[in-house]
Amino acid sequence: MQRILVLLIAISCAVVLSACGPEEPDNPIVTFETNLGEFELELFPDVAPQTVTNFLRLVDEGFYDSLQFQRVVPGFVIQAGDATVAGRERPEFTVPGEPNDSTHTQGRVGMALVGSDINSGSTQFYICLGERERVQHLDEYQFTIFGNVITGWETIEAISAAPTSGSIQRIMGDATWRNELLRLVAADSANLVVMRDTIPQPDRPLQAVLINKAYQKQ
Repeated sequence: MQRILVLLIAISCAVVLSACGPEEPDNPIVTFETNLGEFELELFPDVAPQTVTNFLRLVDEGFYDSLQFQRVVPGFVIQAGDATVAGRERPEFTVPGEPNDSTHTQGRVGMALVGSDINSGSTQFYICLGERERVQHLDEYQFTIFGNVITGWETIEAISAAPTSGSIQRIMGDATWRNELLRLVAADSANLVVMRDTIPQPDRPLQAVLINKAYQKQ
């Protein structure tokens, strides 16, 4: 009888501890299926509510489906969300910046900006690749960090290893490309996001790294 009583007490304690254990995070999770594999992002609505709401709306609308990672800088960041790469119109809306206490570390997800305007984010996002010392300077620019990679880091590494056209420094170091860019700028006809086919896109993968589909995980 005593042994049965001890067993019942042990079972009761186990049930209580299980009920009081750490809860599963209820933050939104978005799955990205790419031609190089899958990865998942956990979003942070508590620190960037407007950014997360906008991002989820774009995901639900299928905005990111068939888009490319248009910027790959090994050891630094990968970036996606430029609709013009797929021949679509550039979005005309922006989202207010929501700088927060999150810091740039490996796996963090932030909203890309136009220049130094913290309120210029819309559709483009980046994922930090580097260790803290490689990306910590980004903290100075008030980017909105709104998520983190939680699974599929091997896919992120595969994307970061994609051969690219090279940095803007290398491209500008070529006299032909540099002179053509300067000519277009002088003529006020340069679109430095969608350059001519004869001018390499800075840090653009030579073979498309496609987002086949993005969706919220239920």
